[in-house]
Amino acid sequence: MEMSSGRNLFTRRRFLKLAAVLLSIYPAKHFVDVLDKSRHKPNRNRQITLPFDLPEGLSFHDEIIANRNGETVSFFSATCPHLGCQINRADGNRLVCPCHGSRFSDRGKVLSGPSVSDLTELPFTRDPGSGKFTVQLAN
Repeated sequence: MEMSSGRNLFTRRRFLKLAAVLLSIYPAKHFVDVLDKSRHKPNRNRQITLPFDLPEGLSFHDEIIANRNGETVSFFSATCPHLGCQINRADGNRLVCPCHGSRFSDRGKVLSGPSVSDLTELPFTRDPGSGKFTVQLAN
């Protein structure tokens, strides 16, 4: 686009500045959303019930990560201790935070950061009568 004086209104420099501003909006919004979620405090004494027939290995159940190894079962909070993102994927037997790439073992131990804390192990009870686990969510 040219003005009558012959100056180009859309220079490469203006394009790159505009592109930089537009490309920075999404990460900034995502960061604010993560901070907002980390400020939210869940209700105390919340419980989730899960069936006994959990799949072998790691499985994801909203706010809970289950790890079944034969008859041994453990449950972890799916909230990453770094900034509160929800962990919802595994790479083999390693849990991966989708926000910043922290990695945890299938036992919830931090393997690489930026997180420096392990996942919170959640207490649970077994009810053979109903065939369910009752998992206490972290406060």
